[in-house]
Amino acid sequence: LLSSLLQAAGTGQPAAREPLPAVSIRQFGAAGDGVTDDTSAIVAAVSTVCRAGGGTIFIPSGTFIIDPAAASIPLCSNLFVHGTGTLKVKPDTGNYRAIFAAFPPATAVNNVTFTGITVDQNAYNNTTATIDAGDDRTHQRIWQIFAGTNLHFERMRLYVSGVNPVDVNGPAVSGVYVDRNFFEF
Repeated sequence: LLSSLLQAAGTGQPAAREPLPAVSIRQFGAAGDGVTDDTSAIVAAVSTVCRAGGGTIFIPSGTFIIDPAAASIPLCSNLFVHGTGTLKVKPDTGNYRAIFAAFPPATAVNNVTFTGITVDQNAYNNTTATIDAGDDRTHQRIWQIFAGTNLHFERMRLYVSGVNPVDVNGPAVSGVYVDRNFFEF
């Protein structure tokens, strides 16, 4: 960001900035067939975009099975996640902290948008979960964001379970925008 604000030496023009990548999770092998565990493909897609400083993740039509007990999907700054697809938690996943989370948890994520997707925590088919309000590792959140600004959550369908399924709060969080989402508990 700083480089985009600096003037190119002697030209009076802003310094050029590389465009942020845009990828479909299918490019990383996600099947979206409602059966295949797509966790590693989705984690790889988001991790690639995050290593580049942010970018766009497209979740196309389909049901993408995820196992947040095996791995949370990383969050980073300058991330735009959109599409018409569904992320559905694998049956009998058991306990997990969060589907999407920054690591470490106190890491600030700025300029993050999620729009259009469906997230199904599949509570009815997760019979091995033992949610304990006193044990953070069992809270089954969709998002865990403890620091950041300019966070947008728009036009999504969220079938939720757990303790604070959308945990975007704390003294280092500001500029949170939640609009036109459908929640079913």
